[in-house]
Amino acid sequence: MSQITFNDVSCTLGKFELININAIINSGEFFVLLGPTGAGKTILLEAIAGFHTITGSIMIGDKDITDLVPEKRNIGFGFQDYTLFPHLTVEENIRFGLKYRNISSAQADRRVRELIAISKLEGFEQRKPDTLSGGERQRVTLARALVIQPEVLLLDEPLSALDEQTKEVLRDEIHRIISTFNVTTIYVTHDQTEAAMLGDRIGIMMKGCMIQVGTPTEIFYQPVNEEVAAFVGMENILEGLVTSSEEGITTINVNGSNLHVISTYDTQKTKTVRVCLRPEDIILSQTAVKTSARNLIKGTVTRLSPYGTLIRVQVDCGYPLTVIISRRSMEDLHLEVGSVVYASFKASTVHML
Repeated sequence: MSQITFNDVSCTLGKFELININAIINSGEFFVLLGPTGAGKTILLEAIAGFHTITGSIMIGDKDITDLVPEKRNIGFGFQDYTLFPHLTVEENIRFGLKYRNISSAQADRRVRELIAISKLEGFEQRKPDTLSGGERQRVTLARALVIQPEVLLLDEPLSALDEQTKEVLRDEIHRIISTFNVTTIYVTHDQTEAAMLGDRIGIMMKGCMIQVGTPTEIFYQPVNEEVAAFVGMENILEGLVTSSEEGITTINVNGSNLHVISTYDTQKTKTVRVCLRPEDIILSQTAVKTSARNLIKGTVTRLSPYGTLIRVQVDCGYPLTVIISRRSMEDLHLEVGSVVYASFKASTVHML
């Protein structure tokens, strides 16, 4: 396992540009590249693998790989569409990565058997790819990438073609298998659930730039700007005026209502600020119940809409507030359009942008 260092990495492909990527992926880390379609995630992955010409430099450990051809980089790559050889068996596909490695036949046999066991592919050795399920094919792809004992593993949206139930099972399998080898991994996805569950840290990419790097908690609860906040599901982005900041609590007036935020804000700076709040961090009640939450706002329900197995509630509090609750909560509160409710949330759940 090795650290990966990006120093001012840029790449131009037609009209698309990667722009000055600077980041360090720690040795043994499971690092997720998250962003919307067209953000440049796959292009960055391919640049690491050596498929594109870049400016700047990429280091693996203390070795500069910028000008190395792909086969000299000792990188394992798992593609979105499996790229298994249809005429080869499972065992032959896994073994293929060792074909040009300077190891003995006995060593190759041992590695292949180990990966087949770890990947739970016993009994599938002589099967062809077209007889396997999507999840099984993805496990073969992962085993083939790991059998070469790479310094770095790159995975490009490996679960995107699978149904939700298979995704859930395979997420755990991927994490288990990679943890066994403790290999530095970069995993590309646009699925926020995958990113939150798998990543030690997450890098947010947008328009060819690395916008934010942090832990899942930092990314999903402390976004660096409004664009990231909207992307990671901070549906409530509000603008207000700072009226005070004392003892670690900042008070912000939003259209006549005071919001309290845990923050030490310099009141000498601009008074106009933006804050964001996740819809699932808001609790609705029929009365003004006293709780530990500092924020309690009265409002009127303007819309109820299904959100998977949950319900999205739009509340007019003098400003629009979006809340996500369970269907049972909606029924218990007898919510309908026009219902008067109280929205409560802790100061710690409000993030100042």
